[in-house]
Amino acid sequence: MIEKLENLLNNSWRTPFTSNVMINEDDYLAIIEQMKISIPDEVREAKRMVTERERILAQAQEEADRIVLMAREDAESLVHEHEIQKRAEDIAREIITRAEHEAIGIRADADDYVLDVLSQLEAQLTQFQTTVRNGISALEDRRAQYRRSEEDDLPDKQQEPSSQPQSPAQPRRSSAR
Repeated sequence: MIEKLENLLNNSWRTPFTSNVMINEDDYLAIIEQMKISIPDEVREAKRMVTERERILAQAQEEADRIVLMAREDAESLVHEHEIQKRAEDIAREIITRAEHEAIGIRADADDYVLDVLSQLEAQLTQFQTTVRNGISALEDRRAQYRRSEEDDLPDKQQEPSSQPQSPAQPRRSSAR
């Protein structure tokens, strides 16, 4: 979208002796409309990423719960003797600690992934917003130029015609400039 807007700007008519560019308003508005349509797709993608993150977290929690349950079941089957019971408790704690560390790691990875995707989306939205603002600014500048031009032309129309006709090739000069 941004490339299309840049192409529109690069292929537009330049106003001589200024940095102003005249762009085709219909083409500009069509690109803006396409941007409005594509931005919700980016938001849907971000929501999908958040949903995926939550699914991964839920899966990690289920895995941790399963491991904890297995550890408890193992511990219960080994309670007959003191040494075996102590060993089972140590193993259960070790498994629980490992599962909790794994869950933390999975959550951190999922958070990093979602943060990266959302950061990229934010950068794209900022680019879109800057592009739109620049387009609006350019249109406002052009509109202001048109108004100044019309105001400059008003005194010429109200003056009486001069005794010498001006040739069409020579521009009219305003005494106000």
